[in-house]
Amino acid sequence: MKKDLFCLTGLLFIVISNVCSQGEYILEIDPATGSYIQPDAPITGITFVSGAVSTYNEIHGLYTFPASTVNGLFTVTTNDSIVFNPPYTSLRECQYDNSSGILYCIKNNSSGQSVFGSVDPSTANLTQIGSGPISGMSGTYQGMSTFDRNNHRYIIYGTGNKLFSIDAITGNVLSNPSLPLNTGEGLLHICYDDSTGSLFGLLQNSSQTYLVKINTALGTVTKIGSGSAYGLGGGTSTIDKANRQYIYHYSVNGKYFIAGLDITSGNLIYNNPILFAPGGNINTIEYDNVKKTLYAQHWDISKPSGVNVYSKQNTLDFYPNPFSTETTFQTDKSLRNATLSVYNCFGQIVAQTNNINGQTATFTREYLASGIYVVRVTEENNTISVDKFVITD
Repeated sequence: MKKDLFCLTGLLFIVISNVCSQGEYILEIDPATGSYIQPDAPITGITFVSGAVSTYNEIHGLYTFPASTVNGLFTVTTNDSIVFNPPYTSLRECQYDNSSGILYCIKNNSSGQSVFGSVDPSTANLTQIGSGPISGMSGTYQGMSTFDRNNHRYIIYGTGNKLFSIDAITGNVLSNPSLPLNTGEGLLHICYDDSTGSLFGLLQNSSQTYLVKINTALGTVTKIGSGSAYGLGGGTSTIDKANRQYIYHYSVNGKYFIAGLDITSGNLIYNNPILFAPGGNINTIEYDNVKKTLYAQHWDISKPSGVNVYSKQNTLDFYPNPFSTETTFQTDKSLRNATLSVYNCFGQIVAQTNNINGQTATFTREYLASGIYVVRVTEENNTISVDKFVITD
């Protein structure tokens, strides 16, 4: 009997708008399916943003991030409207305190040492908190900071496996233990869960990736669950507090995926491809626990000649569904040399049918295991529709 694949996916809702110029966007993503909503126009004036450098103001629904090529500290709404974009120098690892709306950052002083302070997003001016540079900090890793709004602590992972907890009121270093990682292990990124008062991250070795809980005072790292196959790390993470999920994204061979782990058991809940055009990427994901919405900062490299929209208006129906041997799919659009791609719950293409013409075609199961699969139909590199089918034994 074939081993079942467990993928939790809901009915897809996809509304994707691409305009005639490439650029940076804030997407709204359904993590259970990988579908997304993209604003009609990119953020004006941005040509490059480094990965894992954004932060999100949950109080006002604003993304803030440095855009290095234009040397501006951008604050934008989730529909890509610019609120502020003052010039900045040397700011890094910005984090919002979502209880007060204060933006905190690290900056190098004139001696090249790291200082901590609050930042006015309208001017990018940093007001230092504390009397001097951060004691014991020799360097930091990009994208490895988070904020504990319960205790007003700024938490950052530094070189030498040191984890710094900084009092955001006084600037004092509360603790900076070294994490006892084994040879070959790496902490990929961290995210503080205010609802449980716990710091989570992903620990990766040569064969497994584990969800872990980290003691900020002692530096102890506790694995949660049995781990996942190597390759599910990287990217950034966020916490869905209501559903108790640690959400993260990663890439494999230039394709991007969104995954969710149960923070109690470490079990994989979903793992879906994000179906934007080849060449695009995702920098940072942020879950808005007020709006119950997952946002992502996305670079769209495609340059379509007009507006492309694909949604459930372009229907993709399978009958029978579920099926055990074969199924027939039908679209409301007459296809020409289209391709049907089938993705498993690990985001891998496991089957593909090419040169589809007309509105119907038959798909045969062949070697596929039972489970839920995401199906994408494309025509001339444009996505026509996305849906799912279920294979049973």
